[in-house]
Amino acid sequence: MAPKSSRERAYIRAMKRQMVPFEEEEEEEPVPYTMDPAADSLACGWMLDFFCLNLCQAFCEDDIEEFKRNRNIAEAIIHGLTRLTAHHLRTIYVCQFLTRIMEGKTLDAQFESDARLTPLESALMIWNKIRKEKEPLHDQICNLLEIQAVAVCMEKASYKEAEGVFERIFGDTDDDKPLKMKLLMIINKKDPYHPFFQRFTYKCMIDRVKIYANQVLTEKSSSFLMKAALKVVESKKDEEIFGPFVESPSSETENSEKQNSKPESPASSPSITRSHESPLSLSQNKLENSEHQDIEETRIKIRSQGTSLKIVKSFKVATPISCLLSHLITAPF
Repeated sequence: MAPKSSRERAYIRAMKRQMVPFEEEEEEEPVPYTMDPAADSLACGWMLDFFCLNLCQAFCEDDIEEFKRNRNIAEAIIHGLTRLTAHHLRTIYVCQFLTRIMEGKTLDAQFESDARLTPLESALMIWNKIRKEKEPLHDQICNLLEIQAVAVCMEKASYKEAEGVFERIFGDTDDDKPLKMKLLMIINKKDPYHPFFQRFTYKCMIDRVKIYANQVLTEKSSSFLMKAALKVVESKKDEEIFGPFVESPSSETENSEKQNSKPESPASSPSITRSHESPLSLSQNKLENSEHQDIEETRIKIRSQGTSLKIVKSFKVATPISCLLSHLITAPF
């Protein structure tokens, strides 16, 4: 038999390899992903800041539908938090406060376990947790909440309820401060159109709260998520003008160094384990199902003007309200 050529031998070897049964490799089971609690808390904090910012924006613009959408999303994030930091808690209080103000004239809206409490009473309770002492704006908002909590009831001819609100706010103390005595006199007269209410109107209260919401907007516009979003928008604009940006080796080194460093964040503040008994809800205790469906239809809007967040202009009052309060509260009955 003639010896086989090198080509024939290679062909035979190839055929033998094909005849060997294929041995399937055992597939490794994927390792289940577990979220780090600290990372989860940090990410939720960023999202909560973002939707609190949107909530303030919608409040300042009187956009009720947008306000409801962002309120529903913020509430879902709040209920998903596994632990609370002091930063989270303050942001939640801001969201709760604005939600109650929006429902201020709806006396049957219930936010607290005590069904007697009106929305503005609930707002006043939350405001006392976040207000700063000796801050003129904060003192003005507190006084206006006390006035309007009574005025709204009297406007609807609910005089008995106005008496109940007065008693719950001022209590049975012997403190005869001017505002307390003024409101007591108006309640006894059953006069919902008293000049005092005409001067310190519901709109006056809303305008002062808008100034506070505007301050929160300025504060939270520098939050991590907004900075990151604006940076992406900026880079996309640069790409449209100059074309895709290619990083140099030196910039890659800088990026890796930045990733290794630990950024400061609200999650680094002392945390509070969340209790399911804590009243963290933004909405009323009894909500219609249609309002929960708003979450699925929510569209996230990043309102920007150029590359910076649009901040609502501060509201200006011709006469300082603190002067009006001090003058009219102490004026003769």
